[in-house]
Amino acid sequence: MSSPRVSFEVFENTINGKNRGGAVTTRALDPSTGSPLWEVPVASNEELDEAVEAAKKAFPAWSRTTWAHRQEVLMKMRERLFEYLLEFTNLLLKEAGKPVSK
Repeated sequence: MSSPRVSFEVFENTINGKNRGGAVTTRALDPSTGSPLWEVPVASNEELDEAVEAAKKAFPAWSRTTWAHRQEVLMKMRERLFEYLLEFTNLLLKEAGKPVSK
């Protein structure tokens, strides 16, 4: 079963493994032109505290995983990232205000 495609125009915060928008957002701007790009959520202090607490709870189990398992997890992440290589490239170029060279 394949994973759903990731949007590179709709952004969410991930807290405790769940994606969520934010009550407050900010607009990202292309630094080379000043033109608006997309809305991104701004985490509240409560959401930040929740994310830190979730990370603290996850750490003991993660710290006991073997290097082999960690490598497996990171390699799966790498594979997923490479599925979106063009999208990530375009996103980073827009964020940095760099032109796309052909």
